[in-house]
Parts: sequence; C-alpha cells; structure tokens
Amino acid sequence: MKRAAITPLRPVVLISTLAAATLQCAVPAGPSDSVAATVVTAERNASGIVRFDVDWRNLGAVPVYLAGCGGEVSMWLERRGPAWEGFGGGICIANLDQRPVRLDPGQVVRASVGVGPGDGGEYRAVTSVSDELGRESGLVRSPSAHVP
Repeated sequence: MKRAAITPLRPVVLISTLAAATLQCAVPAGPSDSVAATVVTAERNASGIVRFDVDWRNLGAVPVYLAGCGGEVSMWLERRGPAWEGFGGGICIANLDQRPVRLDPGQVVRASVGVGPGDGGEYRAVTSVSDELGRESGLVRSPSAHVP
C-alpha cells in the first residue's frame, strides 16, 4: 500500500490562505446579512400608537430589495413578551404599488411604521430582503428599542 506524501505548506502560502479565508468570512453571506438597521425614532403617542422610524443600510457589494408599499419600504413591528411576537404593520392595500424597493451598496433608506394602540415595552422593526427581484427573501430585524 502506497502512502500519500504530505506536502508541507510554505508560510507565505499558509498566510495567504488564512487571509483569504478571513476576508471571505467578512463578506455578508446573504441579503439579510448585508442589511443593517438603525432605529431613529421609537415612541408611543397619547393614543397609544407605537411609531418606529428605521434607517436600513446596504452594507453589501450588490443591490438588495426590501419589501415595498407605495414606493416606500414596508415593515412591521414585533413586541417582546415571553418571546418575540408579531404586533402589527406591514399591510399594503391592493391599489398601491407593491414592488420591492432597491437599495444599492452603501445606500440608506428611512422607513416608518405606526401601529396600535399598544402598551409600553420592547419593540423592533422587521422587513423582508432579497438579493434579486423575484427571488425568495429573508427577514431582517432592527435592534430593539424600549417604548415608554
């Protein structure tokens, strides 16, 4: 039985391989990994309507498409109870344009949603994102924010 020879890697090759692997890990793996959210406004008015304004930023190298309604990004809210649960929003009436909103690399778009009435608590915004029109999408969530 013939044994396979083990070829030692030179340090330059090993370092290059490790560097390439590290850089590859830094690149977002999918569309939902390339979208970051910043909560700009999280409040509840006197009527109990919970309002969220969120900046969605494309950190990736290719355009992504966020759920759309009337030319704006469509999103909904989740509220933390024992677990995160849907609270409301994300409804788009049939006569409005429901095409996804394109977000180019480095681009930021602000979206707003108001839902209620609701109590104070921990909320976060959710939208769907895909990396190609007509492709199945994933969900992306904002950081949570406390609403008094």
